[in-house]
Amino acid sequence: MTNKRILYIVSEDAPGMRPYAATILKSQLNDMSHIVIVVRSEKSKASYSSLPQQNITYVSYPQGKIAKLLWHFYPKKLVDTIKNIVTRCDIDLIYTLAGEISLAYVIGQIQRKVKVLHTVHDANEHDMKHSSITSYLKHKILVAYPNKLICSKVQNLISNSKTQVATLESRFPQKKVYYVPFPTLVSESIKKGDKIVPELDGIDQYILFFGNVNLYKGVHLLHSLYVNHKGEFNGRKLVIAGLGDNYYNGNSDSDIIRLNRFIDDSEVKDLFEKASLVVYPYISATQSGVLSIASYFAKKMVVSDVPFFVSIAEGQKGIRVVDVQDELKFLNKIKEMLTSTESSKELYEEVYELSQLSRMLPKIYDEICN
Repeated sequence: MTNKRILYIVSEDAPGMRPYAATILKSQLNDMSHIVIVVRSEKSKASYSSLPQQNITYVSYPQGKIAKLLWHFYPKKLVDTIKNIVTRCDIDLIYTLAGEISLAYVIGQIQRKVKVLHTVHDANEHDMKHSSITSYLKHKILVAYPNKLICSKVQNLISNSKTQVATLESRFPQKKVYYVPFPTLVSESIKKGDKIVPELDGIDQYILFFGNVNLYKGVHLLHSLYVNHKGEFNGRKLVIAGLGDNYYNGNSDSDIIRLNRFIDDSEVKDLFEKASLVVYPYISATQSGVLSIASYFAKKMVVSDVPFFVSIAEGQKGIRVVDVQDELKFLNKIKEMLTSTESSKELYEEVYELSQLSRMLPKIYDEICN
């Protein structure tokens, strides 16, 4: 374990960021660690309940419209908290975990006082479908541009995708860019989950997609394939579980079960254990931890041939990589895996065990600080 005084920042309180950050923190914390976490509600704190609370300073996200807007350009309470801890605790390194787009305009000022290691989640934007021009402009101004800005300012970058590391090295040849495997998204509450998914009571052996439903995740390709070839799946239903728009024009077919809601951690175990096959037909993916959940539960998978998935899953037992744009090839891989007896558990043991992070990250801290 490193002897450096690290301040970890988790300022974007998104459902996908909380387990990501919590897993890294669990692998790294020691008596010299400090954490600043922005929360939008008391419920968000539950994701960090297993961590030593004496190490954590919680900062509440503002409630009013004007205060929220100002936060995107200068989150004064967050900045003051960071500066106070840096000075009071003689911090050696700040490690941002959740994108920190709200710090984009002030990170240069912070970096003049202490070295910063910034996690890059999306070096390139995902394909997105916006409901209006207002939604498009809001995303560009409040998310996309700040993400580019903070990447351009911070001198030390880290990513969980080898292809993304290569992109960043090419884009910023003067910077240090580091790689560590994506942390597991399997929390203790997922491992011990005991709730039944009510919509799936009495239903099993289905084909499953799990995650927020966005255009870049290619759910429309899986939906279309299922509709066109339903007779070849031996009565198996298709379950699409996760919040998001039904941009693919979902129909009223009773064999397609759409769980358009937040899936609680306590339900995830039931959702995966009853699935016959898990499919991730992403059109693009910079980095993602979705394979960790399926592999923890030893589920067979079919994933798209985007570079990130290829770098992790190619050649792994229990997983097939395919061009999901080619419907016939996509169909044949699904049919192949439905009859396979393979397990993807080895992937979890090789890539997602916490020992990987515990071994690699302290070396990166030392290199930056020294």
